[in-house]
Amino acid sequence: RGRRDDTCPSYHIGTSGRTIRGRRTRQIGKLTIVSPRETPRVNYPVEDHLQILNVLARYSFALDSHDQARLTGCFHPDALISFCGTILTPEEFAAGTASMLDGVVGVHQAGNHMVDIDGARATVASYVFAVHVLPQNNEPAEVIFGNVAGPTDSVILGRYDDKFELRDGAWKILERKISFIWQQHLASMPIVPGWKGM
Repeated sequence: RGRRDDTCPSYHIGTSGRTIRGRRTRQIGKLTIVSPRETPRVNYPVEDHLQILNVLARYSFALDSHDQARLTGCFHPDALISFCGTILTPEEFAAGTASMLDGVVGVHQAGNHMVDIDGARATVASYVFAVHVLPQNNEPAEVIFGNVAGPTDSVILGRYDDKFELRDGAWKILERKISFIWQQHLASMPIVPGWKGM
């Protein structure tokens, strides 16, 4: 015999709105709808969750638009970023990425966010998919992309592991570890003239 699923509504004919197995009923014509068993309501901090996702989106837009002020604004002042084997402050990270991505057109898309909020702290894991159109002879970019001989499209799959903290009503990143999972270089395709990122 299959196990009864009491989390789903059930339907009965001609019961005239009686209480069935202790559950409320609702009458529609001759059909009685028995409500599912009530489950505990989870007091999930939706506004906090959305604010954290907004920070992750602002980070991607800041990288792609080479906006150092917006990028550092995603982090608390005492935050630390683990990137390519180096621990950086937000200012060091923003200046370094600005140098590495100089002349690079890129789009970063973060997704599959796993957000675990515990009071004023949160642990967040995300995948990131990034595409970059690389120019020739950008020596700082070799840290990420290696030595490319000519205009190249670089596709990267990576992961962000973050610790967020709520201060003065604002969620920002306190710790970030950037990991690279996979990378591939492709022959460069033309981009829209004049487009320089988001």
